[in-house]
Amino acid sequence: MLKISGGRNNLIMKEGALMRGLVKQDNKIARFIFSISLFVLIFITCTTSYAITSYIATTLKGPKTRSSELYYFAPRISNNGDIICLGRVTGVTNNELFFIDATTQATTQLTHDSLSNIVSHSINSNGDVVWEYYDAAYSYEVYLFDKSASTIKKLPSNSPRNRGPVISDNGNVAWVGKGLLSGTEEIYFYDAATSKTTQLTSNSYTDGYPCINNSGDVVWKGSGLMYYDASTATIRTLTSSVYSTSPKISANGNVAWVDYIGDNTNDRNHEIMYYNASTSTITQLTNNSFPEFHLQMNDNGDAVWSSQHSTNSYQNEIFFYDATTSTVTQITSNSTEEYPPQINNSREIVWYAKVISSSTTSTFPIFLYEASTGITTQLTYNYSDQMPYINDDGKIVWSRDSSRLMLGTRSTAVGNQAPSADAGPDKAADIDAYLIFDGSASTDPDGTIEDYFWRFGDGKGRGTRNISAAHIYSTAGTYTATLYATDDQGATGIDTALVVITDDTPNIPPVADAGPD
Repeated sequence: MLKISGGRNNLIMKEGALMRGLVKQDNKIARFIFSISLFVLIFITCTTSYAITSYIATTLKGPKTRSSELYYFAPRISNNGDIICLGRVTGVTNNELFFIDATTQATTQLTHDSLSNIVSHSINSNGDVVWEYYDAAYSYEVYLFDKSASTIKKLPSNSPRNRGPVISDNGNVAWVGKGLLSGTEEIYFYDAATSKTTQLTSNSYTDGYPCINNSGDVVWKGSGLMYYDASTATIRTLTSSVYSTSPKISANGNVAWVDYIGDNTNDRNHEIMYYNASTSTITQLTNNSFPEFHLQMNDNGDAVWSSQHSTNSYQNEIFFYDATTSTVTQITSNSTEEYPPQINNSREIVWYAKVISSSTTSTFPIFLYEASTGITTQLTYNYSDQMPYINDDGKIVWSRDSSRLMLGTRSTAVGNQAPSADAGPDKAADIDAYLIFDGSASTDPDGTIEDYFWRFGDGKGRGTRNISAAHIYSTAGTYTATLYATDDQGATGIDTALVVITDDTPNIPPVADAGPD
């Protein structure tokens, strides 16, 4: 048996959780797999050589039920902790928008009986929210929730089709609308100070992908990459490439975007471009002829994106651009499907990935990268955890199984001793034997054990949550059965039992028959 418990080398969970940590000990990396369905999780720093981020995760909304059909997904969290997410409620087939107040934890449904799925929603640091809404007049409108006034209003526009709104911390809003005169998509700008909307463009180009910073500057894809300077109310062209798209702008006016380089008919030829506002220069950050996408940027000008794997279109990696050192770092190298990264102003990056656990099952865990340490931590396991979003305090929201809204917050909890898990003796048996695993010998030195979880090492099933468990191995081989015992303070101890399965079916020799003489 291999026991892992006690001391500082443990992972702490409270009121039940689901997490895995990486622990550095004696210059070796040990992976602790914790697949316990609970509500709250904590990672504890366990060495002095580097820190592993500690998190508590709480279920805010859910779960999904057949009768009420509740779904929660695409969450966003503001710097003050307010949360918005999409949801689907009883009797309504389309998505509605929900707001959770960070102070009161009260949930407000901002939209009702939406006629179309809400796909664009944005929240600023103050908790103000904008979204597009398909109303009863069969037009798309942009709505603003003013948190301080607790009011919702439709933003003025002369366009019948308004999409993709984004909001700055001072309440200014930019979006795409169909111009009445041009008939093409134009950029609109709402000034919070004057409560007036201005149509910034009126041309024959299809403008799109607006992004706004806290100064009210706006960038978008137009006849090239366009830049609206709010201080001078002027528009200039950063690049004339009509293939520039998906721009992001920082607080200091730096801009990153995706552009085609060379053959624009080849999807593998787009690269990440970067405009430095202080020097008015443009730099090509990538030169790999791979598709680059999911670009995001923080207020400091740091950027993060996904790049498609060189040989497999279903695999990609995450890259980070450090605006201070002007360097690009590849922060993943595992050839899995990495999904849209998000970055905060503390240069912490979150994303989710598809991890194949067996030939028939896969999971979608959340990952966190901290640029200050260069450490990547896998935060969740064994669930479909998707669409993480992180604020500047390091709080993370994500959707679990499209039915639960999860919130992860930092923890500094210390002091509790982990249980001593006991998975029982090693076992040897024939295939298809009915094996009983007993964890009743497990103990806790300073409390009680409240949760047991078994995994059997053959990739079948999602584990068993009982003090004892039965399992049948159908294939000969050597397996590791693992017991996770979690106490009343959330600490978890681990023990393993070796299982050797053999095929003892007797081999009956053939009967030779040479035929008649």
